[in-house]
Amino acid sequence: KEFKKYNITVMSSKIAEKISRSYLLRSLFLPISLFSKIPLEKYDLFLIYSSGLAEFIVFRNYKPVKTHTYVNTPLRASCKEVKNWNLKNRYKNPLSKSFYFLATGIYGLLEKMAWKRINKAIFISKLGLERAKKNDLLKNKESGVVYVPVDLKKFKRLKTKKENYFLYVSRFSLDK
Repeated sequence: KEFKKYNITVMSSKIAEKISRSYLLRSLFLPISLFSKIPLEKYDLFLIYSSGLAEFIVFRNYKPVKTHTYVNTPLRASCKEVKNWNLKNRYKNPLSKSFYFLATGIYGLLEKMAWKRINKAIFISKLGLERAKKNDLLKNKESGVVYVPVDLKKFKRLKTKKENYFLYVSRFSLDK
């Protein structure tokens, strides 16, 4: 609502927007991860970089005591607050609500199974760490936050005049 006073053009087609909001493409990662086998014996450590789904790779790939993850966030769609918001605002008909509720429930079970094979978890933010705690994923695992380094001195304050300009915002969504 805070952007209503601006002339905003969404550059994707309505079909592309609906597909991206449906989580359909993300759900394809599960079967891919279930069938991928990596020769981990060649490596000292198995580090998984995830935003919620990549950790399913541990179902076929696991290095005992040396399987770690660097996490943006556990899957937002399965976090309680986001799930409640989606059920109230995004999925309005009973069929889509039921499908979303069932899908996130199955995901939650698989997520807990996968996290049992993760030995250490490093998060990029306190929010991601808190979500993992709320989803009961850490269970005595060593975990912490390591912020992505940004050298603010390299950025100059943007000085603009009131003129026409083009602003491209990527992945702006209510659940973030």
